[in-house]
This record gives sequence, C-alpha cells and structure tokens, in this order.
Amino acid sequence: MWNYVAKDINFGVGVRAAMLQGVSEVAEAVKVTMGPKSHNVIIEKRRGDPKVTKDGVTMAKSIKFKDKAKNVGTDLVKQVASATKTAAGDATTCATVLTQAILTEGCKSVAAGVNVMDLCSGINMAVDVVISDLKGKAQMISTLEEITQKLDEAAVQKNYMDGCVADG
Repeated sequence: MWNYVAKDINFGVGVRAAMLQGVSEVAEAVKVTMGPKSHNVIIEKRRGDPKVTKDGVTMAKSIKFKDKAKNVGTDLVKQVASATKTAAGDATTCATVLTQAILTEGCKSVAAGVNVMDLCSGINMAVDVVISDLKGKAQMISTLEEITQKLDEAAVQKNYMDGCVADG
C-alpha cells in the first residue's frame, strides 16, 4: 500500500513575491557577515549550545519560515550558498547577495513582460562572459615567493579600498 503526500502547486505574482521576500530576508540577515567589517552571528539551536559564525551558508541553513513560498526562496539561497562553498570554499555571503540582486531584477523583468526563457538565457550568457573574463585574468601561482607577492598585493589593495570607503 502506497501513501502519497499532496504537494502544493502555486504560481503567479503572489507566490513569486513571497519567494523573493524569502530570498531578500535571508540575504539581508546574511549581509552582516560580509567583508572585513563583518559581524559574528549567533544561531540558536534546538539542542545544545548556540553557534557563533560568520559563514553565510551556515547562517542560511539555519533560517526557516512558516510560509512555504518564502521557504522556496530560502531553499534557493541555501542551494546557491552550498554550491558556492563546494566550488570555491568561500564567498557564500557574496553569492547570497548576488542571488538576491539577480532574482530581484529578474522578477522586475518578468513583471514587465520579458519572456522567462529569454531572461534565463541572458543570465546564462552573462555568467559565461564573467567566468571567461575571470579565467583570462587568473594567474596561476605555485611557489612560496609568488604566494607572498600576491598576499602583499592584496594587502596593499585592501588598504587602498579601505581608504576609498572611509573617504566616502
């Protein structure tokens, strides 16, 4: 005897808005963990001690809403953050913020009448261009001197950027 559970199937503007709200709420919560001036986040657990983290994927995984449509958005963010952590080992918060921006603009485009398949194709083409550009700029390093040099360059660039941000 098989027991099947019914699934809710929803579509339209209302569900799309709820999904976007879920993505936005997770992204806004996770944003505080991004960058050099980031903050730690304390995650309450049902069992055991609370967890202190700055990891976007850990934080995203801990967020759950009562609204199923908002949870679809949350699950989307979790999927992106997990894939980013697997592929790059870092930048999960950045990926979450990019997800929010892409989905927000995508929803605006769909509401304005853009074909969803054309939008998806355009996003995929943009991703391919960015990846190609990054691969073209990548420099393979392997020696200790090269690693030290790149770390020094990154520190100089960080100090420059900190000055730019401080100056407004």
